[in-house]
Amino acid sequence: MGAFISKMYHAVFNKTTLGIFTAVAIAIYYWLKSKKNMPFKLPSNAKEITLEFLQKHYSKNIKSFKISPLTAEVREGVEREDGGGISGASLAKIAFESDDTSIPKNAIVKINDIDSLKSDNFIARFLGVMWGIDLNIFNATEVLVFDQARKAYDDARVRIPATYLTLSSHNLQQVPRNNPLLFLLFDFRSSFRTFIIIEDVSTTHKSWPQGVGLDKSKVTAAFENIARLHALNYEKFAEKEELKLLPKTNVWYENVMIGANARNFLNKSMMNIHKDEAINKTLDNWTNETSKEILTKVNLPQICQDQVVKDAMMALRKLCAQDGFYEMCLNQLEPQTLLHGDFHGWNHIFPRDESKDIDKDDVVLVDFQITSYGRIAWELVYFLNFSVDYISFEDDLKYFDKYYSMFESYVDDNPKVKNYTKEMFYREIYLTQVICAIKWLCLATADNVGPKYWSKLYNKDEKGQGGTFAGLRYFNRIILRLKGLYENKMLDINKLK
Repeated sequence: MGAFISKMYHAVFNKTTLGIFTAVAIAIYYWLKSKKNMPFKLPSNAKEITLEFLQKHYSKNIKSFKISPLTAEVREGVEREDGGGISGASLAKIAFESDDTSIPKNAIVKINDIDSLKSDNFIARFLGVMWGIDLNIFNATEVLVFDQARKAYDDARVRIPATYLTLSSHNLQQVPRNNPLLFLLFDFRSSFRTFIIIEDVSTTHKSWPQGVGLDKSKVTAAFENIARLHALNYEKFAEKEELKLLPKTNVWYENVMIGANARNFLNKSMMNIHKDEAINKTLDNWTNETSKEILTKVNLPQICQDQVVKDAMMALRKLCAQDGFYEMCLNQLEPQTLLHGDFHGWNHIFPRDESKDIDKDDVVLVDFQITSYGRIAWELVYFLNFSVDYISFEDDLKYFDKYYSMFESYVDDNPKVKNYTKEMFYREIYLTQVICAIKWLCLATADNVGPKYWSKLYNKDEKGQGGTFAGLRYFNRIILRLKGLYENKMLDINKLK
């Protein structure tokens, strides 16, 4: 029997068999690729747009058009085309010649094509699958916002660019989903394209550089602006027909950036920070020469060398060891309201005229790929960590006070707003700040997202440099806000209940 098993083993795993298996797998992969179906063919990038296409789908009165690059300042003094983003969308300016006054002279065209993206490595695909990220759903969501769900923004007087045309390659009720196994093994993606023409506000407004801290006027305007959207949809989003096709959960906040969902496989180590070596490993990572080198490149100090920062991390470890703490702060996922979903300074366009303070009505909100339902605190804490340099605990409180004052002022429009008291609001803000710190200090992060990871990303390409610049500032602000909680004696389970 043993000899038979041995022969079978060698038959299965000899080079010829492996070669045949590999050839069959490749053949299946390309057969699947050839079977990709796109019911409605759209341009895959701005260069493929034709006059015939525009006349057929937008207006027959267009005489001619011109495409030009859309540049944005990704870092101070550094501009990049395609809008400067990292999502992979094809963004460009488009100018129309027409006698029809309803057609704008200038607009922005945004095309998302899943097949045009660079192939991800296996680790990136694995993370995407485990976190539940599907770019087809993200791209479909943005079309839904500009096409249907914009009513929620308009009702709240939250300005978003005017919509001129939205198209998608598939019915938005039947968006093709990626097969997780095929995507993971072969980077096989279900074809899907979206095409949007929207208002160009660049003559009066501009985006702020990625990761650069916003001034107080901009932060206050952004908070008061989004408070209107949150308030009018608080505990009412499920009743609104125009919102029913939106994703019911925000995987970006829950699983990736905030980490509220510790049930997710990749976030399991968040539940062990009180007993493993995550804190010590983080401190080792960010106090050595490798960290100094990458932090110097993005103009950040080694804040983990600060003794108060070290004390704050140890206080967090002790807090997590207390009975019932994880149950109190993690996995509280019940959605409260409609969220923008990727709410940070880069997704706001502010007036070019900076001679006066900015009002909430002056802000234009963009990029709605992750618009969904979720918790208010996720949106606000994410914004602060991504876009607001930490000055003091008291300065952050002023922003939250401004937000809540605007939020509760809508009680006559939506009586359910009173269900979210100021005490509940602040408790959740503090808990979310703690959750964020746990996420970015846990063993999974310490092992995989340390200085070596950021150095590799920085050296990859220009987008990698932008991602490193913004990502390390996000981490830096989380740690400084943890320090602020510690200095104000907020790392106390009795104060967080």
